[in-house]
Amino acid sequence: MQLGVQSLPGTRFYLNSGIEPIIIGITGIYELDLNGQTEITNLQFDVNSMRAINNNSNASLIVDVIYEGMEE
Repeated sequence: MQLGVQSLPGTRFYLNSGIEPIIIGITGIYELDLNGQTEITNLQFDVNSMRAINNNSNASLIVDVIYEGMEE
């Protein structure tokens, strides 16, 4: 499984009910490759980050999730 998030630098989000946020860096891109390590069960974005995105006409939030189905 792979996760990609593109947004404003400084955007904060939480994976799997984590306590500490993940903060998108200066590139505006966050990528995570979980290849067989764990699952993503929850993805939440910080309220203030969502407000900043919504209030900026040039900002967007793109979330990509790539996963392979289970083989039998």
